[in-house]
Amino acid sequence: MSAFRTTQGCSNLFENSLIRCIPRHQVPRSDKNHLEKLSDGQIAVHRYYSQDFGKNGHSGEIEENDKSNNGSVKSFMKPWQENAKRMTAGILSKIELSDIKNYVPSTSDVKDKVSDLSDSIKTSMEVANKKRMLKKREKEKELERQALVAEKHRTFIEQMEDTSRSILEAYDSAPEVVKQGKNLTSNAVDIPAKTDGKPWGFNKFSWFADPRFQFKATRQEAGELTKKEVKKVVNKEYISKEDLERRTKELVYLQKKAVSNSSRRTRAQKLCDHLLLYPDTRQYAKSNGGQATLLKLLDEARNDKALEQELMKALALIGYCPPPRGEGINILAIDGGGTKGLVALKSLRELERRCGKPLYLVFDYVCGVSTGSLILAIVFLFKRSISECEELYIEKSKQMFTQSRVRGSIGLAKDASFYNTELWQSILRDLMKEKTMIDFSRDQECPKFSAISSISNLAKPKNYMFRNYNLPPGVFSNYPGSCKHKMWECIRASSAAPGFYKPFVIDDFLHQDGGVLTNNPTAIAIHESKLLWPREKIQCIVSLGNGRYEPDLEIISTDLSTRQQLSNLIESSSDTEAVHLLVQDMLPLNTYYRFNPYISEDILLNEIRMEKLNHLQQDTILYLRRNSQKLDNACAQLLRRRSTTQGAVDSINLFLDKEPLARLNDTLKPYRRPIRDFFASKSVQRLSSK
Repeated sequence: MSAFRTTQGCSNLFENSLIRCIPRHQVPRSDKNHLEKLSDGQIAVHRYYSQDFGKNGHSGEIEENDKSNNGSVKSFMKPWQENAKRMTAGILSKIELSDIKNYVPSTSDVKDKVSDLSDSIKTSMEVANKKRMLKKREKEKELERQALVAEKHRTFIEQMEDTSRSILEAYDSAPEVVKQGKNLTSNAVDIPAKTDGKPWGFNKFSWFADPRFQFKATRQEAGELTKKEVKKVVNKEYISKEDLERRTKELVYLQKKAVSNSSRRTRAQKLCDHLLLYPDTRQYAKSNGGQATLLKLLDEARNDKALEQELMKALALIGYCPPPRGEGINILAIDGGGTKGLVALKSLRELERRCGKPLYLVFDYVCGVSTGSLILAIVFLFKRSISECEELYIEKSKQMFTQSRVRGSIGLAKDASFYNTELWQSILRDLMKEKTMIDFSRDQECPKFSAISSISNLAKPKNYMFRNYNLPPGVFSNYPGSCKHKMWECIRASSAAPGFYKPFVIDDFLHQDGGVLTNNPTAIAIHESKLLWPREKIQCIVSLGNGRYEPDLEIISTDLSTRQQLSNLIESSSDTEAVHLLVQDMLPLNTYYRFNPYISEDILLNEIRMEKLNHLQQDTILYLRRNSQKLDNACAQLLRRRSTTQGAVDSINLFLDKEPLARLNDTLKPYRRPIRDFFASKSVQRLSSK
């Protein structure tokens, strides 16, 4: 009985397991035998879910049978189950337990597979959780960054609203203050409100509409407030130091990676625009190899004139300054003086004749005030001949200083300008176009140039420098200045003589004639040139005046009229001889040469009568004849060439400036200054001159 139960249980187990092993869509056809007797009397069960069945394409039949039987598989499987029972009834006694285990899946195998599946599911869930956490953290960091940027870029209106809320809270906490504020004088009136219903002058700030802030003022104060012009506040976008440094590094890196000349030129233009807009970033450009890269590209761009000019402009904006042409620095300074600038032109003509070559190839630094800046711009920057400059000077002076007394008096009373300022401005724009100061640094033959004006809307008036260069990184001048302005703006600001022309406004600064503070720019020229070439000595300084009139020193009277007092004040403010005497005493012998002719008649700044101007030129010619030896000495000093030792030092310095390898720079850096100091010493200079 027990054997029968065992056999019956094995039969049921075999049938159920056999049925479970066959998937629903892989049931074999009924014409095949499911069990075969082998020669050794054992039973082999075909695995009907093998690859052979997939090739026969039986799944389509089963799907059709499933659809015909409304999805029921039992009706299809029943004949097959009965056939299997009959076939296995007589042979179950011959099947051993080990044989059954070969065809029936073991529980341990199932458990292993389940455990492996659960482990893989857990692993995938952990990976998904980690990814989700990383995304969450990145999102939080992005939100924090956006909040920080928003905090930096808060507008002026938002800050004022915060201030208003804090003030309101303070007033709410102290009501007695509000009560005291209401006890004002009886003659107070309200500020007139605008048509939009908001208080006058504060329509942008809603917190002023609060009744507790409706302040009162007297009638006189209210009238003054209504007439006063309120300046608009311009909110400029804030750019951090880190952003500027990063942008500068990117531009330098792109300049290094440029291959073709066109791409190098385009990227050099972008670098120039960036340095012109943010001049303080030149230290980042130099420290990241910008100067070395531009110098190397300059050696390779000798055949491409456009690329060479852009590279020279970029080097000037970074603050690079090539060595002087001679043994030291040659400086030229020209005083102001209106139409008396013809005196300086005569002196320049004689200097150029004796030197035998254009003066822009002789001087390293030129500086001018008022009419002196105009002469230097025409001769040294635009490279016009001195004869052409004289003709242009006389022609334009007649246009500028021709004015009727009635119109001049009206203009003088209206805006403190006797002559037509718009006419003078249009003449400058037609002559100099729209070129900026830094554009002249494209030419390697062009010397360093500066024009001086006076800023009069400061607490203490100060000179302003219009430059065609940038100072080296880390070097600062005592005088503010820039190279971004246009050339005509520079001359217009430097020649805005009080009473003659209206002051010129640039960047909130009110510019007037530079002669108001400094009519002899020699000292300022020395200061600026030593900033550019700190290790170079001064070779020669030529200072040109525009004539001086010295009447007999007689005591006229002890009672001076107001006109005489004003005349003496103007004369003392435009004095040039005090600076001349100081520089002459401080500099070595055969270094400083001043040419300022004596004139027999006092010539005004706006003199346009030809007989007076011809007489002025004759006085200048006679003065230059008397000082012929002085002119020869000045020209000989100007033409002294750079020594062989200095040329070798310049080559070493240029190599060190172009070397991009940081390791080599670090190795040679301790020796650079001793080498320069050695060759710059007096003993070596004396030996090299011998």
